[in-house]
Amino acid sequence: MNVALVQDGTPVLGAVYVPVTGELYLGIVGQGSKKYHFDAGATLSRSDLDGGTALPVAMDRPFTAVGSRSHMNQETSDFLEQYRKEHGTVEIMSKGSSLKICMVAEGLADIYPRFAPTMEWDTAAGQAVVEAAGFQMVTKDMRTPLKYNKENLLNPYFIVL
Repeated sequence: MNVALVQDGTPVLGAVYVPVTGELYLGIVGQGSKKYHFDAGATLSRSDLDGGTALPVAMDRPFTAVGSRSHMNQETSDFLEQYRKEHGTVEIMSKGSSLKICMVAEGLADIYPRFAPTMEWDTAAGQAVVEAAGFQMVTKDMRTPLKYNKENLLNPYFIVL
Protein backbone atom coordinates (compact mmCIF):
# COMPACT_ATOMS: atom_id res chain seq x y z
CA MET A 1 0.00 0.00 0.00
CA ASN A 2 1.39 3.41 -0.99
CA VAL A 3 0.04 6.69 0.38
CA ALA A 4 1.64 10.06 -0.29
CA LEU A 5 0.95 13.70 0.41
CA VAL A 6 2.13 15.81 -2.52
CA GLN A 7 2.47 19.59 -2.29
CA ASP A 8 3.31 21.69 -5.34
CA GLY A 9 4.34 18.57 -7.28
CA THR A 10 6.67 17.29 -4.53
CA PRO A 11 5.99 14.36 -2.19
CA VAL A 12 6.41 15.59 1.39
CA LEU A 13 4.99 12.62 3.32
CA GLY A 14 4.95 8.98 2.34
CA ALA A 15 3.82 5.70 3.86
CA VAL A 16 4.59 2.32 2.30
CA TYR A 17 2.95 -0.62 4.09
CA VAL A 18 3.48 -4.33 3.44
CA PRO A 19 0.56 -6.21 5.03
CA VAL A 20 2.15 -9.64 4.54
CA THR A 21 5.20 -8.76 6.67
CA GLY A 22 3.72 -6.01 8.86
CA GLU A 23 6.42 -3.57 7.71
CA LEU A 24 5.63 0.13 7.50
CA TYR A 25 8.00 2.73 6.07
CA LEU A 26 7.08 6.29 6.97
CA GLY A 27 8.91 9.39 5.74
CA ILE A 28 8.27 13.07 6.32
CA VAL A 29 10.61 15.34 4.38
CA GLY A 30 12.51 17.50 6.86
CA GLN A 31 11.75 15.13 9.76
CA GLY A 32 13.28 11.82 8.64
CA SER A 33 12.18 8.28 7.86
CA LYS A 34 11.45 5.28 10.05
CA LYS A 35 10.64 1.62 9.63
CA TYR A 36 8.12 -0.13 11.87
CA HIS A 37 7.03 -3.75 12.37
CA PHE A 38 3.44 -4.44 13.40
CA ASP A 39 1.61 -7.69 14.02
CA ALA A 40 -1.10 -8.53 11.50
CA GLY A 41 -4.43 -7.03 12.50
CA ALA A 42 -2.87 -4.77 15.15
CA THR A 43 -4.72 -1.58 16.00
CA LEU A 44 -2.29 1.31 15.88
CA SER A 45 -2.29 4.44 17.97
CA ARG A 46 -0.34 7.68 17.66
CA SER A 47 2.06 6.49 20.39
CA ASP A 48 3.03 3.49 18.21
CA LEU A 49 4.68 5.94 15.80
CA ASP A 50 7.05 7.17 18.53
CA GLY A 51 9.05 3.94 18.15
CA GLY A 52 10.42 2.50 14.96
CA THR A 53 13.93 2.39 13.54
CA ALA A 54 15.38 5.58 12.09
CA LEU A 55 16.55 5.21 8.48
CA PRO A 56 19.04 4.62 7.03
CA VAL A 57 20.58 1.86 9.12
CA ALA A 58 24.35 1.47 8.68
CA MET A 59 25.26 -1.91 7.18
CA ASP A 60 28.48 -3.60 6.17
CA ARG A 61 27.73 -5.18 2.79
CA PRO A 62 28.92 -5.17 -0.81
CA PHE A 63 27.69 -2.47 -3.21
CA THR A 64 24.08 -3.41 -3.87
CA ALA A 65 21.57 -2.44 -6.51
CA VAL A 66 17.88 -3.24 -6.47
CA GLY A 67 16.09 -4.11 -9.64
CA SER A 68 13.41 -6.25 -11.13
CA ARG A 69 14.01 -9.47 -12.99
CA SER A 70 11.11 -8.61 -15.29
CA HIS A 71 12.50 -5.13 -16.04
CA MET A 72 16.24 -5.92 -16.22
CA ASN A 73 16.69 -4.58 -19.72
CA GLN A 74 19.94 -3.86 -21.56
CA GLU A 75 19.83 -0.19 -20.59
CA THR A 76 19.75 -1.11 -16.90
CA SER A 77 22.52 -3.70 -17.30
CA ASP A 78 24.71 -1.14 -19.09
CA PHE A 79 24.06 1.42 -16.35
CA LEU A 80 25.05 -1.05 -13.61
CA GLU A 81 28.21 -2.00 -15.49
CA GLN A 82 29.83 1.31 -14.50
CA TYR A 83 29.29 0.39 -10.84
CA ARG A 84 30.74 -3.10 -11.43
CA LYS A 85 33.90 -1.47 -12.79
CA GLU A 86 34.07 0.84 -9.76
CA HIS A 87 33.17 -1.69 -7.03
CA GLY A 88 34.26 -4.99 -8.59
CA THR A 89 30.92 -6.65 -8.03
CA VAL A 90 27.37 -5.46 -7.69
CA GLU A 91 24.86 -7.55 -5.77
CA ILE A 92 21.39 -7.29 -7.30
CA MET A 93 18.30 -7.73 -5.10
CA SER A 94 14.75 -7.99 -6.39
CA LYS A 95 11.66 -6.71 -4.57
CA GLY A 96 8.26 -5.25 -5.37
CA SER A 97 7.85 -1.80 -6.86
CA SER A 98 7.97 0.83 -4.10
CA LEU A 99 9.84 -1.55 -1.78
CA LYS A 100 12.92 -1.13 -3.97
CA ILE A 101 12.90 2.58 -3.16
CA CYS A 102 12.50 1.79 0.56
CA MET A 103 15.48 -0.61 0.41
CA VAL A 104 17.71 2.35 -0.47
CA ALA A 105 16.13 4.42 2.33
CA GLU A 106 16.75 1.59 4.78
CA GLY A 107 20.40 1.15 3.79
CA LEU A 108 19.95 -2.33 2.29
CA ALA A 109 20.87 -1.07 -1.18
CA ASP A 110 22.95 1.72 -2.70
CA ILE A 111 21.12 2.38 -5.95
CA TYR A 112 17.90 1.62 -7.78
CA PRO A 113 17.87 2.43 -11.50
CA ARG A 114 14.39 2.19 -13.03
CA PHE A 115 14.47 2.36 -16.81
CA ALA A 116 11.01 0.94 -17.43
CA PRO A 117 7.54 2.49 -17.08
CA THR A 118 6.04 3.40 -13.70
CA MET A 119 3.15 5.61 -12.74
CA GLU A 120 3.00 8.38 -10.14
CA TRP A 121 1.03 6.21 -7.70
CA ASP A 122 3.86 3.64 -7.81
CA THR A 123 6.56 6.04 -6.63
CA ALA A 124 5.33 9.14 -4.74
CA ALA A 125 5.19 7.51 -1.29
CA GLY A 126 8.56 5.83 -1.75
CA GLN A 127 10.11 9.08 -2.95
CA ALA A 128 9.00 10.86 0.25
CA VAL A 129 10.44 8.02 2.36
CA VAL A 130 13.81 7.91 0.56
CA GLU A 131 14.23 11.69 0.42
CA ALA A 132 13.31 12.05 4.10
CA ALA A 133 16.06 9.47 4.81
CA GLY A 134 18.58 11.73 3.05
CA PHE A 135 18.78 10.14 -0.42
CA GLN A 136 17.73 11.31 -3.88
CA MET A 137 15.22 10.08 -6.43
CA VAL A 138 16.01 11.82 -9.72
CA THR A 139 15.18 11.56 -13.38
CA LYS A 140 17.66 9.51 -15.38
CA ASP A 141 18.51 12.24 -17.88
CA MET A 142 18.22 15.55 -16.04
CA ARG A 143 19.03 14.31 -12.50
CA THR A 144 16.20 16.42 -11.07
CA PRO A 145 13.59 15.13 -8.56
CA LEU A 146 10.48 13.54 -10.03
CA LYS A 147 7.42 15.79 -10.10
CA TYR A 148 3.82 14.74 -9.44
CA ASN A 149 0.25 15.66 -10.35
CA LYS A 150 1.28 16.17 -13.96
CA GLU A 151 -1.22 15.92 -16.80
CA ASN A 152 0.50 12.69 -17.91
CA LEU A 153 0.85 10.45 -14.83
CA LEU A 154 3.59 8.31 -16.42
CA ASN A 155 6.95 8.83 -14.69
CA PRO A 156 10.19 9.41 -16.54
CA TYR A 157 12.93 6.83 -16.01
CA PHE A 158 14.63 7.48 -12.69
CA ILE A 159 17.50 6.62 -10.36
CA VAL A 160 17.33 6.32 -6.57
CA LEU A 161 20.68 6.91 -4.89
